[in-house]
Amino acid sequence: MPRPPLALLAALLAPAAAGAQTVVGQVVDGADGAPLASAVVSLLDTGRVRVAGVLTDSAGRFTLRAPGAGSWTVRADRVGSASAASEPLVLGVGDSVSIRLALGAAARLSAVRVTARERCRVRPAEGESAARLWDEARKALVGTAVGESQGRHATRLGTFVREMEPDRKTIRREVWTMRPSTIQAFRSMDVADLGARGFVEPALSASGADSVVYYAPDAEVLLSDAFLESHCLRAVRPPPTRPGQLGLAVEPVPRRGEKRADVRGTLWIDTASFELRDFEFEYVDLPPSVPPGRAGGIVGFARTPDGAWFVDRWMISMPAQEVVSHVRAATPTLHNLHARDVREDEIVARLTEVGGRAIVEGVPPRRDGPTVLSGMLRDSSSAATPGPLERARISVLGTPYAAEVNEAGEFYLEVPRAGDYVVRVDAPRAASLGLGWTQLLSMQPGRELRVEAAVPSASTLRRLHCTAGTAESPLVAGVVRAWQAERRGDVPQLRAAAGVSVEVEWREAAWPADWKERRTVRTDARGSFRVCDLPAGALVTLRARRPGAESEPWSGPAPAGAVVVQDLLLVSARTVGARTSP
Repeated sequence: MPRPPLALLAALLAPAAAGAQTVVGQVVDGADGAPLASAVVSLLDTGRVRVAGVLTDSAGRFTLRAPGAGSWTVRADRVGSASAASEPLVLGVGDSVSIRLALGAAARLSAVRVTARERCRVRPAEGESAARLWDEARKALVGTAVGESQGRHATRLGTFVREMEPDRKTIRREVWTMRPSTIQAFRSMDVADLGARGFVEPALSASGADSVVYYAPDAEVLLSDAFLESHCLRAVRPPPTRPGQLGLAVEPVPRRGEKRADVRGTLWIDTASFELRDFEFEYVDLPPSVPPGRAGGIVGFARTPDGAWFVDRWMISMPAQEVVSHVRAATPTLHNLHARDVREDEIVARLTEVGGRAIVEGVPPRRDGPTVLSGMLRDSSSAATPGPLERARISVLGTPYAAEVNEAGEFYLEVPRAGDYVVRVDAPRAASLGLGWTQLLSMQPGRELRVEAAVPSASTLRRLHCTAGTAESPLVAGVVRAWQAERRGDVPQLRAAAGVSVEVEWREAAWPADWKERRTVRTDARGSFRVCDLPAGALVTLRARRPGAESEPWSGPAPAGAVVVQDLLLVSARTVGARTSP
């Protein structure tokens, strides 16, 4: 095939290179002309559908790129201000226009009157109380969708798994983890998939067992035409627990035919600040395996200091069922003298809640929120520079609240209970070195406490544990454990073994292979042992023994000035060295 002339190639490429249609401009306050930062500017097509959106910068300026030539409208929104829209802008290929939009003051939400007979309407008409509330909620939702997609702010993500009693009053266990987040912290499934599959669907877990997957709506879902056409809106009065707020109820429109799991709930809006607080919801039309009235959640919204919106917290509550057998009575018959009348019932055994918190720099905890514990747990004993304390865990004693460190040694934990509590740090390496960390902290609503803890350096540990050896001598330490039961009939548990002999065998690298020295040390009341005066660079072998039990031997180098940690497990002497067939 012959090549096209260069002139033809240039003609083919020119429209693509010059085909960018842009709208640049500024959003200002209509009262004094001051630029408005973090206002949401949207590009709307002829059907008033948002096809692009950006946040204004600190000078109120923005740039929008249209996906093609045509007629477009630009709309500027800001919570607490009246929206402003341009006249239709006709853009040809490569055109660029400049506009200026001025936002006025919004009407007071406190003037909205909610009647007891408020009707639920799909897309309420202009002037209705539901339409007024939706307009303010929409601004925050659009700001969230646009702001999170732009990723203006560094975000860290604290997530939790919580197990609760079915009555929702007692927390059995709650564990937090933390990780950096460079993407939108909370994101739902695509709205088209939700419409086809529903918000709750059966699935198979990784183990192959039956399970149920729950989806919560994000800002994009709540704004979508598909969601708004299938749900109606009505204004509702707040309960006593939400003073100064108004609610916008969101309810599924009754559908014929096959039902899919959906959500209904309430968007809560502050009447003074116009801010969208959160969306409380429950799942409806659930699969038969999920009991009604027990599954739901919340999606919360907040603003950064410069006015950008984001999802700051979310939670989904999911019921877990168990089958319980009831023997109502023994009913012997002529052919079966042991027949019993047995009934099986499915009950909600517990609630599992999963959720998270987006931690954005500059956004303080809520004043009425829980106490926040955050910080870093480090290990200075194993390297020249401190690193993360691996597998560390921080717990609030007397409560179900705990957190685990991430790969950087950071942790995040929320404690909703007020009062003075002892906080404890547990880590395998620290325990093997006989170290513990506890502190009494005062938990108050909205308070943020920074907690720092570290395993000290190798030189400090040698000063703590050793009276013999030199600065170059390695410290070899650990704990001996065994499976033990406190009383006859109890289930054995892994416990520290006191008074156990630990045989220490070593040789220097320059020695012949059969030249070795030996020593025996004994574990203390906590099962710990220490060896302080070995030669630098020795090759060490450890083995624990007591009558009828011993550990597998461990061998490894002990570099100069290092802290070598190795725990040992006592098992039956008959099983040491035994190999099991696959």
